[in-house]
Amino acid sequence: MIITFCGHSEIYGAVNLKERILSAIEEVAKDADEVLFYLGGYGQVDILAATGWRVYRENHPEAKLIFYSPYYSESYFRRRAYYLDHFDQIIIAETEETPKRFAIAKRNRLMIEAADYLIAYVNHGWGGAVATLKHAITHQKPFINLGTMVF
Repeated sequence: MIITFCGHSEIYGAVNLKERILSAIEEVAKDADEVLFYLGGYGQVDILAATGWRVYRENHPEAKLIFYSPYYSESYFRRRAYYLDHFDQIIIAETEETPKRFAIAKRNRLMIEAADYLIAYVNHGWGGAVATLKHAITHQKPFINLGTMVF
């Protein structure tokens, strides 16, 4: 099972979001033999998702955390050296033909298409998080939104 995440880059007023993410992970993955977590590595939701994965992995050592990068570039990875040390694997999205300013949005769509489930934190109707969640809905991916926006 592949679980991916999306959310706003900054979280304001989220109550117990770390615990709610962990609870969602436990519920979604409860019957899975193997669980892969795809993270894009941007913003506070991804930080909390990685924390949730670490807690989940304590009881499920086979769980893998995978950084799904929008680009392949040495300077990009140098600025994100943290990911090289904390992730089990790195996937480079196929965005070579995509203008750089659209690469993250394309990577988000590719993560959704590869995933079995989305855990989201979306509170408002603009930006990349809501576009990613709408892409999941279009592709009939099951999801939970821990934010306040109703879909």
